[in-house]
Amino acid sequence: MHLEIVKLGMEGLSQVANCLIHMYATFGSLTEAQQIFKLGHSVRNVVTWTALMIGWAQSGNYVTVMTMFCEMIQEGIIPNDITLTCVLNSCSDAGILSINEAFFLITHAYSDFIPTLEHYTCVVDFVGRAGLTDKAMGIIDGMPINPDVCIWLSVLGACWNSHNVELGKVAFENVLSLDKKSEAAYICMYNIFIEAGMIDEAVAIELRRLQQCT
Repeated sequence: MHLEIVKLGMEGLSQVANCLIHMYATFGSLTEAQQIFKLGHSVRNVVTWTALMIGWAQSGNYVTVMTMFCEMIQEGIIPNDITLTCVLNSCSDAGILSINEAFFLITHAYSDFIPTLEHYTCVVDFVGRAGLTDKAMGIIDGMPINPDVCIWLSVLGACWNSHNVELGKVAFENVLSLDKKSEAAYICMYNIFIEAGMIDEAVAIELRRLQQCT
């Protein structure tokens, strides 16, 4: 297909270049995707940059993702929601807390940018997995939008890993206020109590699960 596009002289069109980059990146052919990216310097836009960044992120090359993000900003390309989600996820997967926090501050520098629930979920999930459950709660408290089940489940999972019983109970009740039949919430809370040696509380959670989920 790529050869036919070259024969037709369409490779220089931005939409065509974007599709080719996305195709190669999806199948892990990042060398080819990078070549098209470089050749299309005059026509590349935020979609072009994002397509290649997603490819590098999927391959686990998070340093390249961050490098490309900085280069994109320097070229005056404004990131979109998909770009920012890609970078946030890359920071989270790479375990780069300082960059993750710094990036979130960068996103606030764009007057037209409003972080979405997905962006907040990425950050809460990351700091929670780093064991910073109090920081995760601080982010939730400062959100201009209501947290959803995914965010509270992230906190609950973090509380399980960090053995934080009290905050776990808060996250658990918030999950159930949004989804009374969340099996994941019951399992997490049950295990939190078991690992804390709180057998009676664990049994009570299991009884609640049986009442709500069966």
